[in-house]
Amino acid sequence: MEINISSEHINENSINDILIFLKTKSITAQVFKTSSIVKYINEYKVEHGLRINFFDTSKEIFKDIVWSFLKKKYKLTCAYVKYRDEYMGCILNWPSVFTKNNCNVCD
Repeated sequence: MEINISSEHINENSINDILIFLKTKSITAQVFKTSSIVKYINEYKVEHGLRINFFDTSKEIFKDIVWSFLKKKYKLTCAYVKYRDEYMGCILNWPSVFTKNNCNVCD
């Protein structure tokens, strides 16, 4: 599983903060610095972020523990998530995790 986040609240200490948090929760992961160009209304800005690769983390632990922490700490409203070959896109549209799956074929 992989998540990409960016926020004006991410700083030089963010990687260490996340690593300490994940370690206390016994969650294995890799954390990388990223930079993105994002559009705010009619203006483009550079925003610093992080890509976090998780190993052997269930969707439930991710949603209830990891996302709750990241969302609150960095004031996130969304993020880009990739889960195996099952889902890739906005975290809030992740079927059966953050939203109801309306597709009968995928159940």
